[in-house]
Amino acid sequence: MKERLLFTGLMMLFGIGCFAQQQKLDFAQKKIANEGYTVYFEVVNVVDENHAQQILNDLLSDNNVLDGRYFKSGAGKDRYQLYINNLITASYIKNILLSNNVDYDYSTIIVDGVNPEHNYTPGSNLASKGFNVSASGFPSYDNTGNKEVDDENYRKSKEEWIQENPEEYESLLKEIENNNK
Repeated sequence: MKERLLFTGLMMLFGIGCFAQQQKLDFAQKKIANEGYTVYFEVVNVVDENHAQQILNDLLSDNNVLDGRYFKSGAGKDRYQLYINNLITASYIKNILLSNNVDYDYSTIIVDGVNPEHNYTPGSNLASKGFNVSASGFPSYDNTGNKEVDDENYRKSKEEWIQENPEEYESLLKEIENNNK
């Protein structure tokens, strides 16, 4: 009985800890439109035009995304414009992005009410396919056409490299953080 109570207590603490660490995301560029909002955001780690189109198709397959387009910004960044209803949040869109191995460029996203100029999530730019890491021996993403297997192999390779190179990893995180300031 004590073990069961202890286990339940630990699970509750873990759940509270996970919930407390969730970030509140919002779009920095958001305009009121007829049926909801028009939002603009940039993403990192898009491999090519086909990948960008697949992401757009996944976004448009959601009934709450009314329309959208992909384009390159004036600075050459991968940018999306979506027409969304009131039910869609930036966190919701992020899940679709992550399922395609891309993430927001956080200079276009408000995190916990903080101005996008100051947003940085340590490791968020690290080790996603399409991002070139300068560290010696860091694994590269091998695209065999089987996305699920490729993603899992890459994740395992990264974890192994981080375990074997903790100092190099810390140095890499500092380098990325300095580049994003």
